[in-house]
Amino acid sequence: MILIGFMGSGKSTIAKRLHNNDFSYIDMDHWIESNAQQSIPDIFNAHGETHFRELEYHALKETHDSYDCIATGGGIVTYTPSFDFLKSTKKPIVWLDAPIDKLLHRISGDTNRPLAQNRQDIIARYESRHEQYKSLADIRIDTRKPVDDCVKEILEFLK
Repeated sequence: MILIGFMGSGKSTIAKRLHNNDFSYIDMDHWIESNAQQSIPDIFNAHGETHFRELEYHALKETHDSYDCIATGGGIVTYTPSFDFLKSTKKPIVWLDAPIDKLLHRISGDTNRPLAQNRQDIIARYESRHEQYKSLADIRIDTRKPVDDCVKEILEFLK
């Protein structure tokens, strides 16, 4: 399965918890940092968002067939090649979502998120991506619930 959703929606956390249920997983942000040997903020600062989105697309293609669960970055849906790839995959796409106020609370002060530094920009970004997440998703999980409840809902969906 592929986990999509806005920053702070719980993609990395839920992927790790699914791993406890015998799913292999990869966090694409960690994969990119490891392969680029740079942090995401450093990649953004040195090369810009477009370059990062290209790296993200490459990571998606490289990891797609090797893991049961892929935790994507929140902006993966904004890059047309990645969006098209996700649209064509046979893997289930799980959209993790929560109200913007909850997401803002979760990401506040996180300096490892280069696109999360201005509240109004974050809200606009969330609103601009909402329809993209919705159009790709096979299921939407409301992550206001406890993590274990979200995982159970995903496991039920996969049965």
